[in-house]
Amino acid sequence: MELPLQMEIALSGTTQHDMNILRSYSGTSNVVVAGMGGSGIIGDLLSAVVASNCPVPVSVCKSYNLPAYVGDHTFLIVISFSGNTEETIEVMRSAHRRGAKMMAISSGGTVAEMAADWGIPWFNVDSTIPQPRAAIGALFVPLYVAMEVVGLVSNATDSLKDAISHLKRRVGQVNEPGGIAMVDSAAKLIAGRIPLIWGSDGIGAVAASRLRTQINENAKSIAISSTVPELCHNELAGWGQLGDITRQLVAVVAMRHIDESEAIIKRYDFLREAVSESVGGIIELYAEGDTVTARMFDLIFLGDLISLEVARIEQIDPGPVPVLDRMKRYLEESKEHR
Repeated sequence: MELPLQMEIALSGTTQHDMNILRSYSGTSNVVVAGMGGSGIIGDLLSAVVASNCPVPVSVCKSYNLPAYVGDHTFLIVISFSGNTEETIEVMRSAHRRGAKMMAISSGGTVAEMAADWGIPWFNVDSTIPQPRAAIGALFVPLYVAMEVVGLVSNATDSLKDAISHLKRRVGQVNEPGGIAMVDSAAKLIAGRIPLIWGSDGIGAVAASRLRTQINENAKSIAISSTVPELCHNELAGWGQLGDITRQLVAVVAMRHIDESEAIIKRYDFLREAVSESVGGIIELYAEGDTVTARMFDLIFLGDLISLEVARIEQIDPGPVPVLDRMKRYLEESKEHR
């Protein structure tokens, strides 16, 4: 519910930065966004939004290791909500050694310290946001604005303003009696089941991936996401043999949008008919909004609401993620005993 305000604050904050260093990055031949988890998906969002108009390739690094092609011709954006994500810090150090052009986005931590030491642009994210996954707007906005400043996209600021206005209208709908009916319908369908989330390549695919991870972390449940048309070449063949089981266990959520081609629409029509007898139900969410950015964030907003409603139905606290905290402690203890 705070997403449009979060994005508005972040957009206002970008005007307070000296953009001269970013302007000097013009001539970049590729863009790499490095991050993990709730920070890493920001690179996927960027890739989906700019796929049709960015003149250079945009890739996402969710690992300790940078691709071999990263060098002084690369614009590398480091994103870590905490500023202490070990994979991201290792990538940042490697990129610095290779002379990559860099900027960083975090709420502080080691990432901020390294950015200050090396004189690279650092955008501060509000540390009072409770979880990285809740900071999706605050993390995306400075990244998208930076792409505009570097000269790799146009109208980023205007499209962000449009998305913010659209999301404010969506929040108003949620607060009306009855809310947004499709959110409740989707949550009731997938509560107690494993959601299989479909999205076409682009904003649908990234929205499907986001909903999967939100179900994982907010509802503490397994979810699966896959991409149209790719799933039509493999996953589709797996339906039918275990129909009695999958009807009880699996429900489909499709993240749809008007940017789908006619070929994608036809594939969805076939998929709906082909798997209907093998799953507990199919629900399709359609993005609203006047721009690709607005439609992407519309799907993300709806998906986030669905994950929280599933958590409410299942009486799960969406905030804590104890197993992830335990893993981090394990990794820290392993370092100490080396």
